[in-house]
Amino acid sequence: MGGDSMVWVSPSGQSWIVAGGGSSPAVLFRSLDAGRTYQRLTPQFARVGGADIDLVWLDDTTVVAADLSVRGDGILVHRSVDRGSAWTTTSINTDLYDRPWIAHHGQTVYVAARSSVDQLLYLTVSTDGGRTFGTSIPIVGSDPNGAGPVDFATGILPHLVASEG
Repeated sequence: MGGDSMVWVSPSGQSWIVAGGGSSPAVLFRSLDAGRTYQRLTPQFARVGGADIDLVWLDDTTVVAADLSVRGDGILVHRSVDRGSAWTTTSINTDLYDRPWIAHHGQTVYVAARSSVDQLLYLTVSTDGGRTFGTSIPIVGSDPNGAGPVDFATGILPHLVASEG
């Protein structure tokens, strides 16, 4: 189908969103019966990005998605409070255009992406459930196995996870 195919499941396990294919935006399908049947969603995003999208369920009805911009307006963040039927869009307005990854802990939403200018990985945080975002800060990493610094300029971020601690 093109793009990165992904599956996201709500905390209760009853609502699923599946993405893949398309170019702007990714093709989205939703199941409200734990993956037994699906309907295609036709989101009306205020601005659209590429086909690579990452999404997180904050609860059983609220969905926040991060989408790379292809027109130079940063990372697009789409938010739905009705399981993906209607969406609002904001953006993280920086030079971060590489494929974004998203995670959350409670109502705190984290978006990570690589800069097209300095090739560093940046983290941007929302404390209001993905409605607004703060300033993007560079992430300096190291290999947990003691192999030295992680080179984000030549590597890619395979996934983002948030937890207490």
